[in-house]
Amino acid sequence: MTTVAVTNHNIEIPEAFRFLFEPKRKKMVSGGRASAKSHSFGRAGIIKSLEKRRRIVCAREIQKSIKESVKELLEKIIRQSGLEARFRFLTDKIICDNGSEFLFIGLKNMQANKSLEDIDICWVEEAQTVSRESWNILIPTIRNADSEVWASFNRLSEQDPVFVMFCKNPSDDTIYKHVTYRDNPYFNETLEAERQLCKLQQPEEYDHIWEGLPISQSGFKAMIPLELIQTAQARIVQWNDMSHWPKILSVDTARFGDDANNFWLRQGYKAEFLKLLHKIDNMALAGNITNLIDEHNTDQAFVDITGGNGSGAVDRAVQLGYGDRITGVNFASAPTTNQKLYLNKRAEMYGLAKQWIKDGGSLPDGEIGAQLRYELSSVQYSYDKQNRLYLESKEEVKKRIGKSPDYADAFVLSFAYPVEKQEYGYTGANQVKSDWDSYAD
Repeated sequence: MTTVAVTNHNIEIPEAFRFLFEPKRKKMVSGGRASAKSHSFGRAGIIKSLEKRRRIVCAREIQKSIKESVKELLEKIIRQSGLEARFRFLTDKIICDNGSEFLFIGLKNMQANKSLEDIDICWVEEAQTVSRESWNILIPTIRNADSEVWASFNRLSEQDPVFVMFCKNPSDDTIYKHVTYRDNPYFNETLEAERQLCKLQQPEEYDHIWEGLPISQSGFKAMIPLELIQTAQARIVQWNDMSHWPKILSVDTARFGDDANNFWLRQGYKAEFLKLLHKIDNMALAGNITNLIDEHNTDQAFVDITGGNGSGAVDRAVQLGYGDRITGVNFASAPTTNQKLYLNKRAEMYGLAKQWIKDGGSLPDGEIGAQLRYELSSVQYSYDKQNRLYLESKEEVKKRIGKSPDYADAFVLSFAYPVEKQEYGYTGANQVKSDWDSYAD
C-alpha cells in the first residue's frame, strides 16, 4: 500500500483515492472499517479548497448538531498538516484565507437550507442512510459549472438508494470504487488486532464491518450466494484426502491496466490461491505457468485467453513441451456440458463451481478468502430470450463493484473442462488414467 503525495500542501492521499482529482461529476466510494474513506475525502476536500475559492458542503441525512458532522475531522487534518494559518475555525463553518468555505448540513431539512446555493463540491458522508427523496432533491441543487457530488458509505443492503441510483450501473459521469482496510496505508497493528478480534467474536458481521459487504445479501441474481461461500470457507478438507483426484492449475490473465495474473490450484474438493503477478509479458507468464506445472505436478493447466490475453503464454508453453498439460480457455466460447442451460463457457464454469461448493468443496478463508468471497458473491446472472443463463461481463462487474473479479474468475476457471488424473513414471509417459470426471454428479 502506497500514498500519493499531493504537491504544495503537505497532504498525502492514499493511492486508491487518486480518482478524487479526476474530472467526474459524481464520485462514490463504498468500503468497510479502516478503509480511510472519511480521512481521504477530507484530505481531498482540503486540497480542493486550497487550489482556488470553492464552497464545499459536508452533508449527511440527519445532522442534529455540528458535533455529528465531519467538521472536527477536517480541523484535525488541517492541524496535522500544519495549515492552521490558512484557515479559520468558526462555530458552524471553516473558512480558508482564499475565500473557500466548508459548510455542514443535514439533508432532511435541505429544502429550507439556503447553504446549498452556489456549491462547488458536496460530500455526503454515511451516504447509505440517505433516502431516494433526498438524493432527488440534492443532485439538481448542486449545479455550479464543474460542480461535484461525493459520497462515502458502508453498504447496508442491496437496496441502498445510493448504491442503486449511482453505483449498481454507474453512468458515464460517475466513478464508483469499493475499498477496504487493504487500501489504507496507515493501517496499523492496533487496527489489525481489532479486525482479528471482530473475526473471532463477530464472524457473521465481519464481512459487513471490515469488507464493506451488505448486511444481508439475499442471493437474488447473485450466481453464488454469500452464505454458500461462507459455508465452503468453514469446511476443512485435507490435501492428502484429495490425492486420488486430478490436480488443476488455473490462471486468470490480466485484461485491464490495474489487473493482475491470478493463479489457483484445485484438487478434488479443495482449492487454494497460489499467487498474483503484475505487469509481466507472455514469455514470463509462460515461465511461471510451466514452473508451477512442474512444482505441483498438475494434470492440467487452464489459462484464460479471452480477447487474446494469455494466448502467447499458452503457445510458448506448448513449444516447451507442455502441450498435453495446458489448455487455453475463452470465457466467451460455447459451454461443454449443457448448451441449453448456459449461454457461454463463463456461465457454465460459475454454475459448476456453485455445484462443487454445494457438494462439499472447501475454499480458503483469511485475506485471500475475503476478496474471493466478495467477488464470487457479487457476480450476477440473468437469462436471455432462449432462457439460457448468462453472467454480466467482467467489465460490468468491475464497474459495479469497483474492482475486477480476478480471484473469482481464476478459481472458477479450474472447471473449464473435464480432467483425468495421470500417473507419470520415470519415462514421463502417461501410464494410468482414472475414470474421474469433473462433471459427474
